[in-house]
Amino acid sequence: MDTKTLVTLDYSQNWRFRQGTTLPSTLQKLLPAEQNPNAPVYNLVPDYPFWTVVNRNDRVRWDTEGLFVREQATFLKDT
Repeated sequence: MDTKTLVTLDYSQNWRFRQGTTLPSTLQKLLPAEQNPNAPVYNLVPDYPFWTVVNRNDRVRWDTEGLFVREQATFLKDT
């Protein structure tokens, strides 16, 4: 009988960066809340990136650790 053992250690990190933005309430009032499909309104806020307010700034990290053990047994002789 012949046996073999394999041991594996695993470690990984996963990062997520997510930023959410909205318009300030003063500019939000200028845009229509509902769109009429027959008469769409194409109002654009000038310099949109400069007028946004950050309302969510997630920085999340999670670690994964693992251990894997494998045992293999051979009962017949290899030739």
